[in-house]
Amino acid sequence: MSKPNYDLEERLREYSACVVRLTESMKRSRATNRIGDQLRDSRRWMRLIQRAALDAKPPLVDSLLAEAEQLIRIFAASIRTAEKKRESKSS
Repeated sequence: MSKPNYDLEERLREYSACVVRLTESMKRSRATNRIGDQLRDSRRWMRLIQRAALDAKPPLVDSLLAEAEQLIRIFAASIRTAEKKRESKSS
């Protein structure tokens, strides 16, 4: 069985596009405008949007939050691997 090929760059682009779609689906208010401006810290804001029920499409927030969690795990694993390789080279 071959290992699936994941294009992380494409996943990040798609995630960003989904975040834009989410901000466009929210009711317009000062709060949602501010949240939209701050979505660079998206996991925290996704949870806030979810809790405050600010989105017009709750399933979109759920899927974006799940994707954010997966991307964080991927990057954390990559960092751990790089650190282990660097430590083994310096030993």
